[in-house]
Amino acid sequence: MAAVCEDSLRGTTTQTSPQALVHLSNTYRCLARNLQTDKIPADSTIAAVMSLAIHDDLRGQPARSKVHIDALQKMVQIRGGITEFLPRDHYMIHKICRADIEYALQLGCTPRFYRDEFPRELIRSMSHKLISQNQPLKSADDIQDPVLKGVTADLISVSRLVGNDRSRFKFKPYAYQEILISVSYRLLRRHPVPYYGYENSGENALHLALLAWTTTLIFQHGRVQRLTYGLLARELHRAIQETSNTGSVRQATLLWLLFVGGISVFGNPYKAWLMPQIQACLIALQINSWQDVRDILTRLPWIEAVHNRSGEAVWLAVSASEQAT
Repeated sequence: MAAVCEDSLRGTTTQTSPQALVHLSNTYRCLARNLQTDKIPADSTIAAVMSLAIHDDLRGQPARSKVHIDALQKMVQIRGGITEFLPRDHYMIHKICRADIEYALQLGCTPRFYRDEFPRELIRSMSHKLISQNQPLKSADDIQDPVLKGVTADLISVSRLVGNDRSRFKFKPYAYQEILISVSYRLLRRHPVPYYGYENSGENALHLALLAWTTTLIFQHGRVQRLTYGLLARELHRAIQETSNTGSVRQATLLWLLFVGGISVFGNPYKAWLMPQIQACLIALQINSWQDVRDILTRLPWIEAVHNRSGEAVWLAVSASEQAT
């Protein structure tokens, strides 16, 4: 497990050693024996299953996580459900939820669990200290779907609260996790990936982009080699193309969709498509500076302290490709 985590942080790939494979095999055997009984599973058993799920995700083999997610679901059921865990177990609850969300994002299925403990009162109390927080969230006004509108408004509030100053990011770790788990579950419970049921293609693109946005914080932050989300990338690409062709969103929103995809799930295979799309959008908006781009991106969820560096890298890549043509 340590070797896999180190590979993820360094961007390297190390073959699993024979000794590690023996330990994995023994772990599988012990867990299978424990799960054959209906005894209340120990915390250590749950932690071991979560570690195995993380191991497969970091190895780029999310489909193999099904057996671990099935085991987690059974253990949670034996305990009486996710709501029956004690408050002091919030760290374990968060790990269970994150493994569940990751599996749903990778495989395009409905999550097994649900948790919505978004710290609205905490954010509201912190927001009163900032004048900018009192401005209405006009960027969410045009959204018709109530869940999508609520998630967008919540994330705009968080983005404004943090702004461009990391020192203002004073959420306690549990509150930070609750924000990301809440919005991920609300989106995935409403519509798992892929979904084509929104009446407005722009809202479908927004739904997918918000999920992509959360991956920049939950699963990729701090890693040299970020996790890939092939299904989410394909669906977001398709949704943005449809939105662009139908003109169902404003150009400013389209620019945000493209940049969010660029800093999250759109890897190298999408660059040849992404660069011209952003260029066309910038021309339509008559924008020629990174500062102007930032002003537009921050109208929707965009944490400057977190996203500006990768966003500016996309901007510089677009500028370079434009000069090369």
